[in-house]
Amino acid sequence: MKKRTFFFWGLALLTLGTGPLGRGEETKFVSLDFSVQDTVTAPRDLTIESVGQTVLMRWSSPLSGVISYYQIQLDANGNDFGNDANLNYARPLNTFYTDTGFRYGVTYYFRLRAVATDGTLGPFAYFDPITPTPEPDTTAPEPPVGLWTETLAGVPRRITVHWSPATNADGTLASDVDHYAVFHSTQTGVFSDTPITTTSTSATLTLDENFSIHYIRVNAVDTSDNSLNNPQVIEHQTSLTESFLVVQTTDAYLMVPADEARSFTKTATGLPYDIVLEGTRETSLEGGTVVRRVSFNFRNGPGGPVDNVNRLLPERSQIVINYSDDPQTRPPTLYWFNGSRFIPTQAQRTLTQTIYTGPRAGLYEVRTTSYGTQPGLVSVRPRVFTPNGDNANDAVVFETYNPQEKPVSGKLFNSRGDELGALSLGPSPNTLIWDGRLSGEAAPGGVYAYEVTVGDQSWTGTVVVMR
Repeated sequence: MKKRTFFFWGLALLTLGTGPLGRGEETKFVSLDFSVQDTVTAPRDLTIESVGQTVLMRWSSPLSGVISYYQIQLDANGNDFGNDANLNYARPLNTFYTDTGFRYGVTYYFRLRAVATDGTLGPFAYFDPITPTPEPDTTAPEPPVGLWTETLAGVPRRITVHWSPATNADGTLASDVDHYAVFHSTQTGVFSDTPITTTSTSATLTLDENFSIHYIRVNAVDTSDNSLNNPQVIEHQTSLTESFLVVQTTDAYLMVPADEARSFTKTATGLPYDIVLEGTRETSLEGGTVVRRVSFNFRNGPGGPVDNVNRLLPERSQIVINYSDDPQTRPPTLYWFNGSRFIPTQAQRTLTQTIYTGPRAGLYEVRTTSYGTQPGLVSVRPRVFTPNGDNANDAVVFETYNPQEKPVSGKLFNSRGDELGALSLGPSPNTLIWDGRLSGEAAPGGVYAYEVTVGDQSWTGTVVVMR
């Protein structure tokens, strides 16, 4: 409270004699002290907002009064306040106050008053009621993985697409999925705006056989209508009566027979996660002789670690990489990174596209340089394998580089050097395979030697069977 002093000057008359001022009067000046109190008014310009479970209040100082501090009172029971309970305090130089821990969906009432330096309480000013609400959910669930299809018998042609429940980015099950949107198109990359919606993890579609190819995409949509486009689509080829799982990245894609893609699901493997195929293009490392650099990797679950060592792509899987090139230049070569160096592959090549049919995931580069004309043993994967019928790491594949298409063969030997049998032809041209069996019987666990021959050149090494 502010004190103001006013001085009033007046005359005090004292009789001294009989002069003209009243027979000897003496004149004296005195001062009179009056105190006038300023009224403490209410704070002004009150605003209130909530961010999540935090409430922020702001105001302007009262028009009058010397303020010591402010009192803020909370009521959550209908704006009756009742008494001076639930009082909080704000410093005199602050004209804001923040508190947290409020519950979503509950309406809270606040009022504010100033306290003068002599303890006088000013009148309350009232904030608008505030009801904290959760911040909008803008995080979409991950696109579904574990896609596979089955073709149903009868006419018209129908296929059923299956997928695994959507997860969050950390691999945990997404609990806020509202439905799945199943898009269908007969043109690559162009999907309708009116998908089929379902809350289950499968959908049956009727396909018009007048179109040679059909594309199907499945997205997960959460309760806030958030969704991400799935980089995996199903391509159904009418002439082959077969579907493929297509894993896309920029200017490249991997095609896997969709019925065999079922072997990647946790239902088939018994693992606690789906095996996910993921495509990535590394444009920052392209240039010079490197026309394209792409990776197609196996991951142990969405966002999980890469595991290309113990897994092979199903038979008839294809990697397709598109590019533009100088028509005067010979078709580029596709290289695969074996963990220590890039080695060439036996891919079909044109001036605008490379198609590779083989069992290996991993990092690929399309280069304009030629590897040469000499044959070679490109890879032996995996060198340690477990042929137990679980569709993972069940066989070892030997891949050769054979530009002159010479005869390819291979033999197996025990640790004493005794010949045990021949390697079988592999899943793609110029490859050999051993499934861990000898004369139709399971080979005992241990170390086995091999000899792979292309034309008149041979390479030797060892592999390990684990039982």
